[in-house]
Amino acid sequence: MKERMYYYPFYLRDYLAKTRHLSLMEDLAYRRLLDAYYTQEEPLPADPNACARLICMRDYVAEVQAVLSEFFDLTEAGYTNERCDVELDRFRAMRKGGAVGAAKRWAKGGDSPPTDPPMPTKNQKPRTTKKPPQPPEGEFGFAEFWSAYPKKDAKTTALASWLKLAPDDELRATIVAAVTAKAQTRDWLKDGGQYVPMASTYINQRRWEDQSAQGDGFWSEVGKEPWA
Repeated sequence: MKERMYYYPFYLRDYLAKTRHLSLMEDLAYRRLLDAYYTQEEPLPADPNACARLICMRDYVAEVQAVLSEFFDLTEAGYTNERCDVELDRFRAMRKGGAVGAAKRWAKGGDSPPTDPPMPTKNQKPRTTKKPPQPPEGEFGFAEFWSAYPKKDAKTTALASWLKLAPDDELRATIVAAVTAKAQTRDWLKDGGQYVPMASTYINQRRWEDQSAQGDGFWSEVGKEPWA
């Protein structure tokens, strides 16, 4: 059975700063709408009456509508909330990776909790000053790529680039095959491999897509200075 979201960060001071103008029932509606959004892991119904029924506030449709208009965006899928989607995406990535230890740290807020307001209005974009917990090295087959790559420098930076790329099985196989072939060429073997680019550079610049990525002579054409 798929694990459901059971926790989301809530920053009291930020919340109060954004919601002091709400009435008592509007504040209650907002909290219940957030709970429903995270529990269902999907947008809220496009009909305010349906939202009011969903959170057991049928007699307060006007208050529910006011909160939806201020803190949510009406889309084809229903009412969405940008900050909620950020937290849901983070939770899904953690769930997909199956990182039990990372899950415990994330749930306790022990790694890198976001410092921006958890529930901004629809006109306010989330600010990210710290990186969220990263999946383990095994995510997206990084271990296989790192094993094949001949230059073993700046592994942490390479891992970050790999996780940002998030290759599927087909792309991962393509990259590993390209690296394996390139590692046997004259340009990557000469002078003790000093012309081999950093792994993060190889990933960020998608070097496996170059026409000469697996042939001799490609790196000799880009310059004589070794990569730093």
